[in-house]
Amino acid sequence: ALTVLGYVYCALFPVYALKTMQLPNGAAWFLLLCALVFSGDVFAYFGGRICGKNKLYESISPNKTVEGALA
Repeated sequence: ALTVLGYVYCALFPVYALKTMQLPNGAAWFLLLCALVFSGDVFAYFGGRICGKNKLYESISPNKTVEGALA
């Protein structure tokens, strides 16, 4: 299962990014996707820093909080 997930993450996602770039207005769609992912990460970070009190799964990532995941 880890091999398949590694293949998907390392090989398939870049192929989808290249296919997106070939669409009409592909560069705009790709930048929109990057902006959405970036803003989601920023909201999760600050939501967890400001409101985070309940640890999500401390043995895997000690600073992740439930509130950050919901933000």
